[in-house]
Amino acid sequence: MPQVTWNGITFNLVTVVGQFLTLAASPAPASGSLTFTPNDLCWSTTYAMTGHLPTVGVTLDSTGSFSVPLLAMDNAGLSSNWNWLVSGSISGFTFPSRKLTITYVNGDSQRFETLLNSSTPGF
Repeated sequence: MPQVTWNGITFNLVTVVGQFLTLAASPAPASGSLTFTPNDLCWSTTYAMTGHLPTVGVTLDSTGSFSVPLLAMDNAGLSSNWNWLVSGSISGFTFPSRKLTITYVNGDSQRFETLLNSSTPGF
């Protein structure tokens, strides 16, 4: 189970995986990058701590795939007022930010396209 420990507190991570293809006469791996940005501060509901989570960037590999560990939003003792925003440029197409809800209860590894199915554009 992916986790990170800071100052004696353990947080769950979710590994988000996905693959992009160019949809043409002959589909091929896409190129580009994604950026995952928290849309608010995160704070401890148990300890006297407030934090700003860093933006996480990932570049697609030669197969158009990526894998990135992100802090789960349903960690015990953490606020739940925030979401991950994903944006990116894939094979020259820049897409608008989408809000992703990434919770550990849905598994320690999750498919990007499944998260997109429940996302909201423009946030």
